[in-house]
Amino acid sequence: MTNHLLAWRDQCGLTLQQVADMIGTDKTQISKLEHGHRRLTEGWLNRLAVAYGCQARDLLGPPTDTPQRPRAQPTTSTATLPKGAFSVDMGMRDLPIRGLTEGGDGHYAFDPDPIEWCYRPAALNGVRDAFALYVTGTSMEDVLMEGTLVMVHPSQPPRPMDLVVVEKTDGSVFVKRLLRRSEQSIQLRRYNPPLDYDIPRSLVKAMFRVVATQLP
Repeated sequence: MTNHLLAWRDQCGLTLQQVADMIGTDKTQISKLEHGHRRLTEGWLNRLAVAYGCQARDLLGPPTDTPQRPRAQPTTSTATLPKGAFSVDMGMRDLPIRGLTEGGDGHYAFDPDPIEWCYRPAALNGVRDAFALYVTGTSMEDVLMEGTLVMVHPSQPPRPMDLVVVEKTDGSVFVKRLLRRSEQSIQLRRYNPPLDYDIPRSLVKAMFRVVATQLP
């Protein structure tokens, strides 16, 4: 399969170091990914998608140079960013963190009040009722390490292969990969151990699309 990562970075006008800073790694790792010397996992695709302002699946093909495509802009200083934040077009520190989302069995519920606040990504600028959650557990560790912040758009419909936060009718909350949905059920994927499974729609209170992540 053709590797298009270098073309994506060139289109966005970013250096290896700028991309590395944005996703919390070093430029050697980005170079290895671009030249096929490191396996391009789903976790890497999700992290790079943040820097290039696209969906992870877009990176499997060549970039399309359209004005509508959002592009990450490197900041000149990271002094005001919280530890572990991406230096990528962050807005005000006004996005509420509403608790924890389980990467496993889903025993957590939304906190009625924010437990703290984080920087708002460009994808959520001006979006009412947007929020973030901390990932716990290891069932999504190939994609989302424990402690990652997942940032949620409250009204943007999730699409197949999106990361989603699911709230069940019993109040439990968890994050998974959406595979497909029907009137009867939704099919989800976890990664550790690998499993695709269905949940009856009658047990799902709400499902939210994850539009950005922030490493711990």
